[in-house]
Amino acid sequence: MLNLIVKDFLLINRGLIKQAICFIICIALLQFLGASAVYIGIPVIMTLGTLLASYGLGEKNNVDVLINSLPVNGREVVLSKYLSALIFLCFSIITNIVFSTVIKLSGFSHINRFINIEDIAICIVFIAFYVSIYVPIYLLFGYTKTRGFSTILQLIEFFALLFVIMIFTFVDNGTGVSSIISFFSRPHFKLTMAISSLVSSIIIVAVSIFISLKIYINREF
Repeated sequence: MLNLIVKDFLLINRGLIKQAICFIICIALLQFLGASAVYIGIPVIMTLGTLLASYGLGEKNNVDVLINSLPVNGREVVLSKYLSALIFLCFSIITNIVFSTVIKLSGFSHINRFINIEDIAICIVFIAFYVSIYVPIYLLFGYTKTRGFSTILQLIEFFALLFVIMIFTFVDNGTGVSSIISFFSRPHFKLTMAISSLVSSIIIVAVSIFISLKIYINREF
């Protein structure tokens, strides 16, 4: 399974420098919208972009067909899709932390806080939601035939992401409705939210993996 995950990284390794530049540009621009836009928006967007790029390059180079011709367990192939998404997200979060911290400490930053557990939890939920819905469809029809569906799903994620970022920004700045600020300021809210998000993500991903396994086993390459 490790080789399958490494394969996804090798497919997009030529774009790492470009991705690093995108991180810096995005942080430099989105910092004016608030810390939540930097710590939530950028990791989710960059992870989705990297994930879809790996799928597109994989289909272009007939990687899935090649893998299916090898003595590889179907379960490992399916699980690698989900693990790759998780690793891409971790990589995006870590990279984001490094660049945003450098910019924040430079003295030219408008970011008023560091990343927290809420930000990471929200990132996990958004990626888990996207992967859980998209991967089964991708395994059933392939990358090219699912571009339209992927675009619609990305738009849904974008507007939902924008809504969440706005709420968190209002809470961070203390400019939101007092009832909303009080709700987010409750004792142990961050820990409860993080645990609930993690449990929910695990459940929807587990269901998605089960469906993906059924699809992959019956798929014709």
